[in-house]
This record gives sequence, structure tokens and C-alpha cells, in this order.
Amino acid sequence: MTQNNIIWMKSRSDWFVMNMVKQHIAALKKLPQDADTIEAISRNEAALRSFFEDIKGRSTPLAA
Repeated sequence: MTQNNIIWMKSRSDWFVMNMVKQHIAALKKLPQDADTIEAISRNEAALRSFFEDIKGRSTPLAA
């Protein structure tokens, strides 16, 4: 049995927010890696994981 990894985002704002956080993390990773930047990356990655799990929970499963 294959697992379907597609998540259907019901809201365009979910898509927008998720992509903005990803872009912010990418921008942070280009900065000098001092303690503050590393902490900011860690916080934003944790927020992104939490947001992803929330979206996944609200997603409508697609037929496999």
C-alpha cells in the first residue's frame, strides 16, 4: 500500500503563510550564524512544523 503525501490546503492564506515562513527561514540561513540567528531559525522551523501538522490535520484526504 502506498502512502499519499499530498496535502490539500483549503485556504490560500495557509499556503501564503507557510511559504512566507519558509522564505524567512531561508533568509535567516544566509545571515552570519551567531546565537541569535541560530535561535531564530530554530523557532521558525518549530513554528513551520507545528503549522504543517495543523494544516495536515485539517486537510481532506485524497483517494489513493
